[in-house]
Amino acid sequence: MKHLWFLILTLGWFVLSGCPPPAVQEGPSTSAGLMPTAAPGLFGGQSTPGAVPNPVYIIHIRLGIVEVPVGVASGSDELWSYLDEEPVSMQSSMLSRNGFRIGVGRSDTWEDLKQILQKMTGQHFRSMTIQTVPGNPVSVELKTKLPVQRIFTSFEDQTLSGAEYPPGDNLLALSCTLDENDPSKVLLTAVPQIRSTKRVSQFVRSKGIARFTLSPIIFTFTPLTFQLTVPRNDFLVIAPGIKSRRTTSVAYHFLTNERKGMRFETVLVLRPLVHRLRVDEKK
Repeated sequence: MKHLWFLILTLGWFVLSGCPPPAVQEGPSTSAGLMPTAAPGLFGGQSTPGAVPNPVYIIHIRLGIVEVPVGVASGSDELWSYLDEEPVSMQSSMLSRNGFRIGVGRSDTWEDLKQILQKMTGQHFRSMTIQTVPGNPVSVELKTKLPVQRIFTSFEDQTLSGAEYPPGDNLLALSCTLDENDPSKVLLTAVPQIRSTKRVSQFVRSKGIARFTLSPIIFTFTPLTFQLTVPRNDFLVIAPGIKSRRTTSVAYHFLTNERKGMRFETVLVLRPLVHRLRVDEKK
């Protein structure tokens, strides 16, 4: 009861003072950083005696990162001849307008494409593995500790929408789900986000408990959300396109950077692999 009165008095103070109450979030932010968090309810709750447990899947996303001088990857006919851009054809125009180019490569072309990328950069590319479960969002940190950014999103009707974003980190939020008919196929959804460095007080409700917490502000470029199916052992390439050279474009801020006065573009290679966990039935 004390907690209830405190909540009523606190919200009443915001109303009387003319200030809007803090934003309400359902649980934690979906952009929790590079490493995934455990998904609640992974095992589907309590199993009934004698019932066969549901299949449990883990997804390993093998992520390769290549940095090459601007124009080397985005303008490479050799690289893109190995990639199929048709899976994102419905979204390709919007992505292209904002400087992104995306394609899917077959598993039997991986070695050839890897050699092309290594030839571009002259060295082995960085790699890591992100472990997650179906439906659990994770974030890849593309650029961190950035100052204020002025970014414009370009739309199909030839209009631009721009804003200044506070200091923070540029992320690629990812979520993977499985095809019910063929769990080896991964349906991957991705969207660029900015996570503010500054934490703000927010009113959070989690597991029936209401509390104030300090959380970053997440800015999501929703119009640039893309979704596609990646077949078993195939891989996805996300790279800058020609429009990424526009200094206010989204891809310019997310997939290019400058070192020692030279501009580089970042190519991401994602290869989601599905593993089925063995769950022993109690006898």
